[in-house]
Amino acid sequence: MGSSTRQFLTTSIAIGISVLFCVLAFRGVSWADTWAALRGANWLWFAAGALIGLSGFAARAAGWRILLLPHARIPATRLFSPVAIGYMANNLLPARLGEFARAYVVGKRDPVSKTAAFGSIVVERLLDAFALLSVMLAITLVLPYPEWVKDAALLLLIAMFGLALVLIVLRRSEDLRTRLVHRWLTPYAPRLANHLLWYMNTFLGGAGRPHELMLLLGLIFWIYLRWTLEAGMYLLTFYALGLDAVLPPHAAVFVMVVVNIACMVPQAPGYIGAVQFATVESLALFNIDSGTAIAYSLLVHVAFFVPITVVGLIYLVVGGFSLTRLRDPDPAEQAST
Repeated sequence: MGSSTRQFLTTSIAIGISVLFCVLAFRGVSWADTWAALRGANWLWFAAGALIGLSGFAARAAGWRILLLPHARIPATRLFSPVAIGYMANNLLPARLGEFARAYVVGKRDPVSKTAAFGSIVVERLLDAFALLSVMLAITLVLPYPEWVKDAALLLLIAMFGLALVLIVLRRSEDLRTRLVHRWLTPYAPRLANHLLWYMNTFLGGAGRPHELMLLLGLIFWIYLRWTLEAGMYLLTFYALGLDAVLPPHAAVFVMVVVNIACMVPQAPGYIGAVQFATVESLALFNIDSGTAIAYSLLVHVAFFVPITVVGLIYLVVGGFSLTRLRDPDPAEQAST
């Protein structure tokens, strides 16, 4: 299968997933209720939420700095630009290509390989998932949520522990990685097996975790601070629509977790549909009608999407990169990772 055909299929599947999300989210919506909610919004609360949400990306850059320490000492202020470019690319390109874009940018600018940088991003995402699910498990176990929500949170957390265990085992044993590839792939595709082994060794080297206690505590601090700031954006958007009068603060955290889980699925640029579907379904647990929930989802979407996309585009231009290069890196550059 050629690269153009593979890219076409990937894009088609991503768009199809977004269309499905849109159909599920917008069915039976009272648009009159949506427009009424938006007309009555407090835009000062909305702007404050957008600014707090944007500050969360600075916390992400600070945490990423710790994950990259085994390879290079890069200031968090310097890492903010690839973080912004990566999220901008996630918002404008399909199938979460922003993760590759972030690794590509930092690999081009700093003394760390792109593959190792991508490995650190995967670990960051695993830690993000643990943090989100731990918060969700805490609020659903303590507060009166339906049993199926509690069970789903627990199952997701168990799945994350299993994935982390696999990563730890593969990282600690190069011999195991080699034997698995040689047994299952080398007899059928020896060249592919050699390339895969090289990528796995480099990638898992990038999956290093900080060994010093203070670094580990610092990493945990920045991860939870990043999600606290994003939760602040969701909560202030409650205030923007007056939902704070009928919803408890933990509802904003619950919506944030569900939306982020939905956005993990590869889909069309901008997560259109996924944010709306996840918001409608999560707010339905609190008896919020779909029209108001859609209004809330649109405000959250804009607050998250627009600021970081604008900042990322500015860094893209200033850094001399382009969306085309982020989407389709030069093969020679890929080989040099």
